[in-house]
Parts: sequence; structure tokens; C-alpha cells
Amino acid sequence: MSWQAFLNGILITDAGLIPDGIVTAREGRIEYVGARDESLIPAGAEREDAGGNYISPGFVDIHVHRGAGSDFMDANPQDIETVFRYHAEHGTTSFCPTTVTAPLEDILAAPEEFQNYSRGSQSVGRYLAAHIEGPYLSMTKRGCHLPEYVRNPEESEWKQMLERGPVATMTLAPELPGARPLIQELHGRNIRASAGHSEALFHEVEESIAWGGNTRHTPLLRHDRRDEQPMAAESLAAAQRWHCRGCIFERPHDFGTDY
Repeated sequence: MSWQAFLNGILITDAGLIPDGIVTAREGRIEYVGARDESLIPAGAEREDAGGNYISPGFVDIHVHRGAGSDFMDANPQDIETVFRYHAEHGTTSFCPTTVTAPLEDILAAPEEFQNYSRGSQSVGRYLAAHIEGPYLSMTKRGCHLPEYVRNPEESEWKQMLERGPVATMTLAPELPGARPLIQELHGRNIRASAGHSEALFHEVEESIAWGGNTRHTPLLRHDRRDEQPMAAESLAAAQRWHCRGCIFERPHDFGTDY
């Protein structure tokens, strides 16, 4: 079997930094991470000198749309692999490919292609599950999402989305009519309900968290624009009270960037 050993690096681990550590791998799978011990390096292993630099676990991206000119919504094998390869070159090894607000048929097509990718070698990155962002967003806080496709939750529609392969997260505005049954369904399926592109106030965030009935899966709060600061402050207060697991703040972006 083919062995590799990465030497002379500072390992980043959950227990802290390990200076002069080593990582060994067999057939591309990690076998050992820890302090340097030459006895753990098989004879004939390919040695890579890290030169005293950091050796990090691969990054996990839970919200990514595109890269290198390709978009996950293109929903074809070539573009999906292009995005994975682009981000893998910068250290991301696992992904939750993220959709955008679009016609239903386009949203449904993307997870199907993600699943097809996962059945292959996944040589340039591992598919974890989909992140469905939109189309159930606030029209005034939609950001780069196309207004003609922004809409309120419809059960006949979102049930189809949730059946198209594993879903890790759905981002929606919890104040919208029809949001409550969707959030309850997400929690019932162990899918994270992420409040974003939203005008929700404190009491509306509290209500959306209570609908889940389990603070371990309470919504993340995502706010994208400078004019959302008052609402963001209220949402943060609700998040703190309900012990939400985290918040994401994004700079304004458009479809001309890789994110």
C-alpha cells in the first residue's frame, strides 16, 4: 500500500498545537496524527517536509455557492466538480453546497446532482448535505437573490425540496406566513432552521425557536446588510437568551464573487 508521511509541521488539533508533529496516511486515508515518532513511519513511505508550517485539518464549508466561474445551481457534474476543486485548492475538503432563490425545478435539480457527485470518488472534496438558501426570504432583505423568485413557504413545494437528498440546513425568514409548519418540519427531520435574509424582530425570533422545541437545533441568525443592525441586535438578544449555537454575519456580496 502507498504511504505518505508529513513531517516537521505544527499540527492544529482539537487538543491544541503539536510542534514537530507528523501525519501519516495510507492510500489517502489518515492513519496517525501526533508527536513525531519515526517508528510510525513505514519504510518506503513518501515523505513531505512541511518546513515548520502549520498542518491543519481540512476546512468544512457549510455555506458555499460557487467558485472558479461555476455555480452549484448549474447542476451538472462538470460545474459541481469545478467548484469543489477550486475550494479544495484552498483547504476546504467537505462541503454543504448551497442553493439560491430560483424556480422550484432548478432548486430540485441541484441536490439530485449533488447526490450523483457523492456516488463517485469524491476525489476533490466530500459532499455532506445540501444547504437550501431561500426562496422563503424577506423581499426587502433578499440581498443578491432574484426578487421574481422570492416567495412565502408552501408545503407542497418545500416537501419536495426536503425529499431530494440529505439537507443540512435551510435558510428562511421566520416571520413569513407559512414559516411555522416548515420550521417544525425541519426540526422534526433534524435539519437546522437558519433564520436569514429576514426582518424578524425579537419576539418573532423567540417564536421561531420555540417552534423547534429543542434549543440544540435553534436557528442560526444571518444578517447581510448594514441597515439590518437594529434587527441584528434584537436577534442576537434572542439568540443569547435561547442559547443558540452561533451566528453568521456576512459582508454584502453579489454573483460576481466566489463564495
